[in-house]
Amino acid sequence: MEKKTQTDQIFDHLSAGHSLTPQQALQMFGCFRLAAIVHRLRKRGYEILNLTPDGKHATYRATDFVCPPSYANRKPIRA
Repeated sequence: MEKKTQTDQIFDHLSAGHSLTPQQALQMFGCFRLAAIVHRLRKRGYEILNLTPDGKHATYRATDFVCPPSYANRKPIRA
């Protein structure tokens, strides 16, 4: 079994209803560029909210995902 990419791991985390900050992404997934991964997921059609109350430190949360059938049987995303 192939190791999941950071994008897949972050997608799974967000789609499970969890929020994520860049600091948490670094600690949990070794991801230095969470905004780039969020941008990539948004380009694929997923709605991810930026819950930034202070305008300084981003906190991302996904809306309720309705996965397209093609994504349910997806191969890992190559970052």
